[in-house]
Amino acid sequence: MKRAILVSCAVLAASYANAMDAKELAGFCEKDISYAGAYISGFLDTWHENELAMVIVKNEVKEERAVKTIRQFVVGKFCIPPKANVALGIRVACDWVETHPEMGDIRASRAIFNAYNAAWPCIFDQ
Repeated sequence: MKRAILVSCAVLAASYANAMDAKELAGFCEKDISYAGAYISGFLDTWHENELAMVIVKNEVKEERAVKTIRQFVVGKFCIPPKANVALGIRVACDWVETHPEMGDIRASRAIFNAYNAAWPCIFDQ
């Protein structure tokens, strides 16, 4: 259990390495899609690593409800479809930050979580 918590904390800390807010990300989506794409691709890489770390958590934490809570905290409430590609991930994230200017002060990483939670909710969370 301790190992699972430590892995979760380490993974979570790594995902907050690049501070940008949603308003800045929306600006990059509009004016410099290459930069926005690189940021979102980095988010997706980190998400994938976190998803892999959940294998360790599932092996260490036997209570299903606890695993679900940890998963939602570390990798979100979304499940990226198998056929989705990075370009679609970028478009979904950019569309969300551009259409939710009222959320401009939240971290860009949290905005991407929100975008993917809305676009690709996991079936077990519905």
